[in-house]
Amino acid sequence: MGTSIRKATLPLTAEDAEFFAEFGFIYVRDFYPAELFDRLLRELHELIGLVCEREGIGQPRPQFAASEFDAGLALLLKRDRKLGGIVYEAAKKVPSHIQLVGHEVHTAACRSLLNARFPGFASRGWGLRLDHPAEEVYLTQLHQDFVSQLCSLRGLVFWTPLRRADAQLGPVVLYPGSHRHGVFPIQVKGSGSYGLRIHDEAQVERRFEPCCPEVDVGDCVIIDSLLLHKSSPNRSTRTRWALITRYFDFLEPVGQSIGWIGGLQEGHPFDKVFPDKVRE
Repeated sequence: MGTSIRKATLPLTAEDAEFFAEFGFIYVRDFYPAELFDRLLRELHELIGLVCEREGIGQPRPQFAASEFDAGLALLLKRDRKLGGIVYEAAKKVPSHIQLVGHEVHTAACRSLLNARFPGFASRGWGLRLDHPAEEVYLTQLHQDFVSQLCSLRGLVFWTPLRRADAQLGPVVLYPGSHRHGVFPIQVKGSGSYGLRIHDEAQVERRFEPCCPEVDVGDCVIIDSLLLHKSSPNRSTRTRWALITRYFDFLEPVGQSIGWIGGLQEGHPFDKVFPDKVRE
């Protein structure tokens, strides 16, 4: 039988922390302040409109609606996929995005779920992930976030969709309980995070039963940084947007020993920092 999905609300309780400790994730309803989350959608809508204007895509865009916040993005992608990259990079500069990733709900969750007295922010581990329809080449493979992010063995990944992540749009695939097995050995099969593969990946994946929680807009799945997980394909006709933020525990000994360095984004590949975890 698969893992039941505990749907928590704020503030998180001791029972929520027990569930998280056992399974390595927890679903939290209405995680972010509604007004601030709405502002992010509105600012993304305006940003995409500006790119459309710049590119001379003159079709009238609809007035803002939360369900159509990215109206015009499909036209940009149709003209040139690189235009989607402009939106992706510019979205990191939207003020409401910065306010959300730095919001105190994250540190409160660290204290509740990790018992972290001194939470830290993974300064290169936040952003928006975009997965466009029928593009499977860029899907994230089976992984543990610690391998690409480092900072600390005790960390949290906050995953929130900007539109409902149902079976068609593609929810994140989790492997409950896998975090309790520590850091899995890796093989280096290329550059970047896509090149860091779990050693004997297929065999490791078969050891755990997957869980794919469908997630409503504004809700959050909080994931242990050692939990195995991966992307699922986007079978819908719309882009899957996910707000991703990472925090960690400053007091965890391994993090202290490496000086809380970040991973690939800060120029520290996992295989150079932890060569004992690399397999041929």
